[in-house]
Amino acid sequence: MILHEWFRPPRHLLALFIAVIVLPAIALAWLAWRTFEQDKALERQRLQERLEAAASSIVSELDRRLDELSLQLPALAASSDVSLPDDFLLLTIRDGTIIDAPPGRVLYYPHLPTTARVRDSSLAAAEVLEFRNQNPGAAADAFRQLARSGDPAVRAAALLGLARCLRKIGRGKEALAAYDDLARLGTLRVEDTPVELVARHARRALLADMKAPALSEHAATLYSDL
Repeated sequence: MILHEWFRPPRHLLALFIAVIVLPAIALAWLAWRTFEQDKALERQRLQERLEAAASSIVSELDRRLDELSLQLPALAASSDVSLPDDFLLLTIRDGTIIDAPPGRVLYYPHLPTTARVRDSSLAAAEVLEFRNQNPGAAADAFRQLARSGDPAVRAAALLGLARCLRKIGRGKEALAAYDDLARLGTLRVEDTPVELVARHARRALLADMKAPALSEHAATLYSDL
């Protein structure tokens, strides 16, 4: 009977009940939820800070150990009796040979490059124009002359330099043509890398810089061939 009286006019008692009891309860529940979410966020932030501090400490320790080892490398390479921790290995590459210390820890020996850098005074002069004198236009002219060389290795290095200089002076289409000429040299190697692969990779990068529509097709073809 008393509850029935609450819903009979006037209904100010019901409104008063809602205002005094229900609304503060809802507000308290919302505040509790917000506090819980803030606590979770704070805990995540503290965890992130601990992880970052731990990572920073590990990196600092690795840097310190690497610095120490880098100072010891000359002495270690010259020593015939090397004592290293179990998780360390020293490889000395000299005159085309590989010496591992301590012996027996290397699962395989890396392939040493067999292609030497092309040594040509004319190429060196063109590179001086490009890098030291900062004159890619004049260097491009010098590389263009060398690209007619009868020595395939000199021609490959010259075409690579020519394309590089043409890119620097904004002559992208001519650079693409130079890369095409370089790719036609096929299996010839520059710095122990097939010139065709060098040319096609550089061509893709240039197409990306030029935002050329042919980029996707060229990249897909290179990927397929690889």
